[in-house]
Amino acid sequence: MSRLLRHSAGSVCALLVLACAHAEPFPVRGEFDRRDWIVHVCGSELTYDVVFTSIGAFDFMELEAEIGASDPTVPVVFEFEAVPLGTKMPWKQRETVGVQGPVRLTRGTCDAPEGQPSSR
Repeated sequence: MSRLLRHSAGSVCALLVLACAHAEPFPVRGEFDRRDWIVHVCGSELTYDVVFTSIGAFDFMELEAEIGASDPTVPVVFEFEAVPLGTKMPWKQRETVGVQGPVRLTRGTCDAPEGQPSSR
């Protein structure tokens, strides 16, 4: 729960930015490191920092529970529509994206998904 609270301020900012965002959403499918909130895009070297709204984070936690992946060390594949949040700054390692629209979550890795995905 502390992870969720730690990202609350970021979630509020993300919501405000999403409301004003003019960038086109794009699909992302990748392995999600839930300890650092980074998605590693399948079949690519691309990585993105991921920010949720508070409701999005709540829905994501419910999806984790549905597929039995509440432990952040359990690998999951995360599919969602990403919206760029501002311009990538030179000092940042990767671009930050917000989660928009329905999401899908599957246990496993890009190369070896386990079971059926759960979606919202």
